[in-house]
Amino acid sequence: MKLHGNDTKDQISAEKSGSSEKKNEILIEEVQAQLYTILNSMDDLVYVADMNTYEMLYANNRLKAHLGPLTGQKCYQYMQNGRDSPCPFCTNHLLVDENGPTGLYQWEFQSPVTGRWYNCRDRAIRWSDGRIVRMEIGTDITAHKKAEKALQVSEQRVRTLLENIPFGILMADGKTRRFIFANEAICLMLGYSCDELVGMTPQDIHPPDEYPRIREIFDQMAKGTIESYQDIPLLRKDGRILPVRIHSSTLELEGQLYLLGIFSDITEQKIATEKILELQRRESDIINFLPDATFAIDREGKVIAWNRSIEEMTGILAEDMLGKGDYEYAIPFYGERRPLLIDLSLLPDEVIERKYQDLRYEGRILVGETANARPQGMEKVLWGMATALTDAEGTVIGAIESIRDITEVKETEKALRLSQEKYSTLFLSSPDAIIISDLESGRIIEVNDAFTQNMEYSYEEVIGRSTIVLELWNSQEERDHFIELIKKQGRVKGFEGITHSKSGKSFWVSISAEIIDLEGQTFLISTIRDISGRKRNEIALKESEEKYRNVIDKALDGIVIVQDFHLVFLNEAFARMIGSTVDDLSGRDYLTLFTPDKQEKIAEVIRKRLAGEPLPRMYETNLLRCDNSEIPVEAIGGVISYQGAPADLIIIRDIRERKRLEFSLLEALQKLKILTGITRHDIINDLNIITVSLDLVLDSDLTPDQKEYITNALTAGQTLKNTIEFTRECEDFGSLSSRWMHLISIVNAARSDVSLGDITVDISISPDIEIFADLIIQKVFSTLFENSVRHGTTISAIRITTEKKGKKISIVYADDGIGVPEEEKERIFQHGYGKNTGMGLYLVRELLSITGLEIRETGKPGIGARFEIVVPHGLFRFQKD
Repeated sequence: MKLHGNDTKDQISAEKSGSSEKKNEILIEEVQAQLYTILNSMDDLVYVADMNTYEMLYANNRLKAHLGPLTGQKCYQYMQNGRDSPCPFCTNHLLVDENGPTGLYQWEFQSPVTGRWYNCRDRAIRWSDGRIVRMEIGTDITAHKKAEKALQVSEQRVRTLLENIPFGILMADGKTRRFIFANEAICLMLGYSCDELVGMTPQDIHPPDEYPRIREIFDQMAKGTIESYQDIPLLRKDGRILPVRIHSSTLELEGQLYLLGIFSDITEQKIATEKILELQRRESDIINFLPDATFAIDREGKVIAWNRSIEEMTGILAEDMLGKGDYEYAIPFYGERRPLLIDLSLLPDEVIERKYQDLRYEGRILVGETANARPQGMEKVLWGMATALTDAEGTVIGAIESIRDITEVKETEKALRLSQEKYSTLFLSSPDAIIISDLESGRIIEVNDAFTQNMEYSYEEVIGRSTIVLELWNSQEERDHFIELIKKQGRVKGFEGITHSKSGKSFWVSISAEIIDLEGQTFLISTIRDISGRKRNEIALKESEEKYRNVIDKALDGIVIVQDFHLVFLNEAFARMIGSTVDDLSGRDYLTLFTPDKQEKIAEVIRKRLAGEPLPRMYETNLLRCDNSEIPVEAIGGVISYQGAPADLIIIRDIRERKRLEFSLLEALQKLKILTGITRHDIINDLNIITVSLDLVLDSDLTPDQKEYITNALTAGQTLKNTIEFTRECEDFGSLSSRWMHLISIVNAARSDVSLGDITVDISISPDIEIFADLIIQKVFSTLFENSVRHGTTISAIRITTEKKGKKISIVYADDGIGVPEEEKERIFQHGYGKNTGMGLYLVRELLSITGLEIRETGKPGIGARFEIVVPHGLFRFQKD
């Protein structure tokens, strides 16, 4: 048959079309075969069923290994152990709607056949014959369910590890590595559409910094070296990183190599793993930081935990004990391998039980004591508690024991028993009357012998009777007031009143009481002391006070008592000092007797003295007289009790005459200073003339003897000049009287006088320390600084501290130079020792001794110089500001 041209073209076109369709069918069949191969190699259970007839169309090898071969069953028959109707939980209606397949549906299911849990992912797909079928992939999550159950007690630490794990497929060209196929699941994972993914490469869906490593993994997958890899990071379209597990295989179709990858999201698994590890770390930390010595063993008796407290108790580190078995953990306690309480909690043993005292069960916990243990060779009484460890299913997996050293507790209990016996003896033998009574009613429940003797009652006459009935109080109102005080304060001390004995004798008593709890009831324990003798003494004291008041009134110094900043007492001498009368000044605000700028300072002194803070007893200030003139005074204060309340007793002396004499003395000293300065200047000028003249003569032609005479004369002249110059440094000594000065201020001022270069100075002195000394003491520290610079040689640091020694303090000056040789420790304080001019250590010692201070050198040669300045009691104090 002859074909026309157009017919030939149509036939050729049809043949090509048929050939292309055939290739596509072959490609689809081979892809489907490869997919079956992958699905059959998976650990997940996979099956396909008709959504209308429920006919089983496919089951992978894993599922058939569980449920047997397919023999034409319905899915509910095959999957549900012969069920005769569709499952009520069937998800077919969720997989397709009026628009077609709805996508992936995920749920969990427990098989009634095997009892195991599965994470199911259902999807409606188009089968090879064109019909829409149900495909389900089930992942066995039984292990995760068990872990989930075990972790529920700990704030649901780990949730199911396989929830919402998507399943995705990508196919790539073996040469270009470009994706030629992407299913919907991988699109959901990455946030791209299928059209967007097709044509992309693996480099586009992985973090750039990770891709070189990932490419090596893919190369190994392409070669067949590895089939799967855990924890590969995927880069989503939105920039987020998604960790996945990849199963990979290669396909070769018509000579063309393809790569097939199956992706599973392991985000939840990673989170769960991290939470489990965190839980394990947390539980390990909890055990490690328990205050009691604690260790744990597994079922084989091997140590799996050994905390820090048991390390300290036994001296054995965890690294030396973990993993050891065969009762190794007993050796630190008993010196031998033997079962302990922890072993008894797993398996009772009568022989071992007899080695423990008071062995008992408190629920599931075994508790006992032993006095036989010798941790680190020391006799100890140990208390222990042990219990079995179980897993989430209740299976015993080991045991744990906590051990506490109760040696001190036992000793305390023994001391407590002795104390109770002692206080029982004290209660019965106390010379003071002691009574225990009901707080509310006053009913007496116990008294001691002193009470019955003093109150003239027998024991039987008072027990059970009220203190009111026995007329121990003057009135019910007095007792009510006493009870009100004790309820408010919890205790009352020194409550004074009058009580009555059985015979009617009245006498003064001091009552001290506090509330106690006995067997859940509230009682009052009271100590009643007869103070009649003291009261008589108080009357005598009052009479004596009247006598001494006359003495106070005639005193030359002013005497005042200040209470709440008001003058509650003053004598005539103080009134004359102010220029007023006793009546006018009584009750006046004491602070108004000072200028406004001094009032707050005086008030602060009074407040601190009444509060018991350390203050100088004597101080100087100015009083404001009634005519608004000021007079200098010297005051001495002290705390007294006045009319039952604390008050400030102040003795005030008018020192106007003394101040006048001090001014005259300073004036004379200043004149003497001018005179000595002029004299010193003239002597130095004359010495300079003599020295220059001798120097000129020395340069002339002289005999050796003449030169020696002149040289000696020059040396003597220089010594005389140094001596005269030295008087300049000491001319201010004594010009001002000694005073209280902050020690740290003195040292800092001396430090600023000397150039120390790179030498570091550490002054560790409390700012509260004051010393009583002349101002020239600053030069003492300047000399010590200069001495370190000149003679320290290798010095790099100076440290100044204070040390309390009994009633004295030592000011310690130390450097890290070459130190002072032993044979020179005293010589450095001798007159004329050394080559340098200046104050010198000789005068340092002399000046300090004048003010009552001592200095000595106590350092070690080669380590550094160390000077100790000893300040005796009375010449230092601790005072803020």
